[in-house]
Amino acid sequence: IVEAARQYGVLRRLMAEQDCGGITLAGCLTTKPPCLAVSKLRDEGVVATCEGCTHGALGEMVSHALLGRPAFIQDPSPNTIDNTLIGAHCTSATKLKGPDSDYRAPFVLRNYHTRQGVSMQVLWPEGEPVTAIQFGWPKKTLMVGTGKIVSNVDQPPSGCCRTAVEITLDGCDDTRDVKGFHQLFILGNHERTLKQFGKLAGIEVSRIF
Repeated sequence: IVEAARQYGVLRRLMAEQDCGGITLAGCLTTKPPCLAVSKLRDEGVVATCEGCTHGALGEMVSHALLGRPAFIQDPSPNTIDNTLIGAHCTSATKLKGPDSDYRAPFVLRNYHTRQGVSMQVLWPEGEPVTAIQFGWPKKTLMVGTGKIVSNVDQPPSGCCRTAVEITLDGCDDTRDVKGFHQLFILGNHERTLKQFGKLAGIEVSRIF
């Protein structure tokens, strides 16, 4: 935990030295991952993305600036039995309604799933609406889908990244058709706002499946 706090300080100093408002980190499986630090930055309204993911960083920036909420970058796993989509990663924010909101999602402080470092298992509010997005890059496109949070996947018995959110997607007949990778989950239904933003910004908006 002390080392995770140091990582937060290092990331803050790096951004200050480079005069930038966000950061994306390279692969994390071979080092002590800064998951806790990244979660904290997202709680503060800062873009902080895993695995050097450019389109994820762009999506986070838009979510913070346009919606005032953090976005959760995740690795997708379609649940073909229930036709749901499970998104899992180790860097979810807890201030899911934004840094200025009093709401903080409950969480469990855990080790990273490779037993290195510290990360949080953030429990997203079941039954609440959710939006899934993915930016295309360099082509200016934005894919959007809406649905509902149905569960937080228990670990064990499953084994995956610590925050694992299971959602439905409205109108999706088969969640294997969801496009892209590292899609972003945002608490709430923001489809209308994102479509309006697309018109203003000259960005093609389409369904995510």
